[in-house]
Amino acid sequence: MTIGEVLAFQKKRGAGSYASFVKANNPSGRLSTPVGKFQYVGSTLQDEVNKNGYDLNTKFDANMQDTIFYNHANRIIKNLLRLLILQRHLVCILKRWLALSIWKARCF
Repeated sequence: MTIGEVLAFQKKRGAGSYASFVKANNPSGRLSTPVGKFQYVGSTLQDEVNKNGYDLNTKFDANMQDTIFYNHANRIIKNLLRLLILQRHLVCILKRWLALSIWKARCF
């Protein structure tokens, strides 16, 4: 199957669709359409296609699934690192603000 075919497969709804089968057999009754080695649901796979510009005619084979996973994981790690750096900056700012507040309180 191509990426486009997989996305169409995941989006299909109604009697006899994969989504209906999963929902009927999911103990929680939630609709989900996981596919492939890394069990991407439709919205996540579509998001990866949009963000990385994958050709919809590309085969959704093991190598492509690894590529999608690598790029997805890499972006998440970069975002987490950005958040950690931002958190460090915020902690430094708060420490300075607290130090200034304590100093002002002692001076007045």
